[in-house]
Amino acid sequence: MATPSEHKTVQARILKYAQEIGWKYVSRGDAEARRGFDPDGATPQERARKASLFFGDLLHAQIRAFNPKYKEAEGALIGEFQRFHADIYGNRDFLQALRNQHKYFCAEESRELDLTLIDYGDLGRPRGQWRNVYEVTEEFYTHNGKYGTREDVVFLINGIPVDMFECKNASKDEAIALGVDQIRRYHAETPEVMVPQMIFTATEAIGFAYGVTWNTVRRNLFNWKHEETGNLEAKVKSFCAVPHLLRVLKDFILFAEKDEELQKFILRQHQAGAVDKVVARALDPKRTRGLVWHTQGSGKTYTMIVAAQILFPATQLERAISGSSRGSLSDHRRRQAQIALRELAWREEPFEKHECDVLRLESMFNAVSAECRSEIEFPLANILDSMSDKDRFRCYEILLSIVENAPRDAPVLSVWRPSIKGRYTQEWSRRLDDAAENDRACK
Repeated sequence: MATPSEHKTVQARILKYAQEIGWKYVSRGDAEARRGFDPDGATPQERARKASLFFGDLLHAQIRAFNPKYKEAEGALIGEFQRFHADIYGNRDFLQALRNQHKYFCAEESRELDLTLIDYGDLGRPRGQWRNVYEVTEEFYTHNGKYGTREDVVFLINGIPVDMFECKNASKDEAIALGVDQIRRYHAETPEVMVPQMIFTATEAIGFAYGVTWNTVRRNLFNWKHEETGNLEAKVKSFCAVPHLLRVLKDFILFAEKDEELQKFILRQHQAGAVDKVVARALDPKRTRGLVWHTQGSGKTYTMIVAAQILFPATQLERAISGSSRGSLSDHRRRQAQIALRELAWREEPFEKHECDVLRLESMFNAVSAECRSEIEFPLANILDSMSDKDRFRCYEILLSIVENAPRDAPVLSVWRPSIKGRYTQEWSRRLDDAAENDRACK
């Protein structure tokens, strides 16, 4: 009996599910024609040698629709994109373009204007009123003169490839690992293909691993979680849902320095949910403060940075205050924030050890409450992990007391907690729950 192929068991199903949630299928032949393949080429390599990564006709039409003052000829923008560096720095520049921060010169006004590539207003529109064009194709072949790669499934917005799938047969051992290895090869052999693409997924119909391009380290690959475990349809329809992919492109990807090297990260599902809750709480006119409670290792630094990125334009927030009990962690967080939030006014409050931490923590947060009463603030405290349970709990008592007793116009307080062990855990949780019920904190 013949073994089912990966196209039938995985790839075709992904295409089917994508069409059911609003993506328009473009056949391989049509996609290659729109990308400018040479029909007279004798081999696939020759046909693809001068092909574009984009659907140029659609991209130009959408640019003209979104930017009425844009007067450049078709292909001019693609030429600019092709000059981006074929590395993580070019990918960062392309993400800025996808976030409508790329510039073009308007001769009519004699100044540069922001170029809109994607209308994120679709996040609030019903499917029938979407302004962007969402397409999906398969067997996305590219050849750069030396190497050729073929991506199984590619999702495009307004003719720009932003997401790719590597499909494997479930009968293969370590199928997802093999798929990720192929994605690593794409980066090495045809890096120009990965410049506009922001995220990737590897699946064999059961597992569903995802990550961002230009960061294929194993610890930065995550499993997409859904209530229906092992259900490929549910995972595809939730991960590839148009609103979700728009939010990922708009908010949930960030670049930051780590070990003095630029790296790219994506927020995990619980981090994205935490960001939305923090923003909703901060913008709620009926609530003026809150306390966010995270466990150790939950990705608190990037959650904080992305939440601040969203709050800054929404609230005219001018400052972010960070408290850290470890100098090295404070330096790390500052570097991350300086990359992600270029106009951030960053204030550091390093602490000493043990008892000094408790006293300085109380002093810092009292000062914050006193000096910034009319502003939305985004303070953060990270308590020294080596503290005893008693001292650590005293620190949390101080923070909770500030939240409970702060004046109504006090700033929003955001506290990220390591794990609390021992007999204090239950009492702290009860106090926090009581404060949340009394509109004095958010959990």
